[in-house]
Amino acid sequence: MTYQVDITVDDNHGNMQIISVEGSDFEKCILETEEYLKKHQNGNPQILSARQILNLEVVDIKYKIIELINRRK
Repeated sequence: MTYQVDITVDDNHGNMQIISVEGSDFEKCILETEEYLKKHQNGNPQILSARQILNLEVVDIKYKIIELINRRK
């Protein structure tokens, strides 16, 4: 099983970039996402999408990720 979180962030020149955090460990993926969001606060980071991938099945978990991060604050 793989977890992927796509984050948009504005760079220093006003350009938007998309960064993907990916891994097979859900908890580690959440921690990396939280670290990235904190590190790039000035770039207005937003979670664009998040998904859980198992074989050919893809499940949208964006709101689950957002809810978990908000609960931890």
